[in-house]
Amino acid sequence: MRVTLVELLLNPSVPIDPGVMQIDTEEETWMTPIMNYLTKGTQPDNPIEARKLLIKAARTLVVESNDNEQQLAHSLDMLEEQ
Repeated sequence: MRVTLVELLLNPSVPIDPGVMQIDTEEETWMTPIMNYLTKGTQPDNPIEARKLLIKAARTLVVESNDNEQQLAHSLDMLEEQ
């Protein structure tokens, strides 16, 4: 037989409305070089790293739209036609 302890809280243990989480966009992530290449055309100086970046970027689609679902569907249709 299992016993489960239940504790009733008078107040929530986490805030109900935490608001908007602030994200530090200055921090570099694994996506930064790919986004820089796709949006600005920048590549690493090292030819081996540049080739790796080109391979990753070829599998990446950047969609910037308020209506993301419709834009993504349209972009995928355009890719299928190519």
